[in-house]
Amino acid sequence: MKNLKFFLGALLCAAVAFTACEQGDKPGNGDKPGNDTTTTVTPDDKPAIPVVEAVAGKIVVVLNTVEQAEVCNGLVFAGDYNGYNTNAADMAKFEAIEGYDNWFKVEITPCTEGKTEGFALIGKPCQLAADGSFPGSWDYQWHAQLDEAGAVAKEVEIISGNAELQPDYNLEKKLAVLDGADVVYVRAYAWKKNPCVPVDKYTISFEVTTKFAVADSLTVNVAGAMNGWNGAGGSLMTPNADRTVWTVSIDEVELGMEYKYTLVGASGAAYWEQGDNRKVDDAEMYDEVEFFDTINPKPAEEEPAE
Repeated sequence: MKNLKFFLGALLCAAVAFTACEQGDKPGNGDKPGNDTTTTVTPDDKPAIPVVEAVAGKIVVVLNTVEQAEVCNGLVFAGDYNGYNTNAADMAKFEAIEGYDNWFKVEITPCTEGKTEGFALIGKPCQLAADGSFPGSWDYQWHAQLDEAGAVAKEVEIISGNAELQPDYNLEKKLAVLDGADVVYVRAYAWKKNPCVPVDKYTISFEVTTKFAVADSLTVNVAGAMNGWNGAGGSLMTPNADRTVWTVSIDEVELGMEYKYTLVGASGAAYWEQGDNRKVDDAEMYDEVEFFDTINPKPAEEEPAE
């Protein structure tokens, strides 16, 4: 009889443990992790996912960084709450959640003017550069994790909360928190470029041929990730005699950096080439530009003959 009681008792304990584990893998009831009482606990008796409370008048974004999303510098949230002001001193900064590796949170007061209807907050987590500044290239934002062929392996994701992901440039995504939300949990698997990982840099020669002779009052620049996308003050190119071929060499360039050519007038106005961004994929880049915005708009197609 004692053996039977021992067996039944052990079976009951196993069933309770199984139920707790199965329910505890879920973030919680509704949109907030940890609202139930069956959250899985670790050996030191803490929830597997940190429980972060709502803060009156603020949106709390909880970020989990895993796999290729190693963090070595400060984390900020760039968004509409401050008009996308990227001065690091004016940005909402994530803080590490005590007791949890790779978990961070930030409290943001949503904007009241200029907000997108239906959304309390729109933006994205980004890493700062080693010197604490926000890179003008936006290279350190969260991003889809890519495989060796350049295809998407894992997207950024929402763990829980009343929010959605909106497509942005190329494979980038914005987090859009809906009105009425308070705490949103998200996960990043990679950064567009990770400042924690050393990258080889090279001296790259750029040569571009324009379809037309550039007037003496204009210059041609290379503007891109290597110089903060400074259209008017990027890397100035040197023309040939007839001002149709322009060249420049730029140091400290990473392969894969994006760029475009610009025409710059005496007033300092920059006119960007039409089309998608280019990418550095060799030590010598040979390009052609047919049209620049405003300066030489593409002519309308001819009327069909009657």
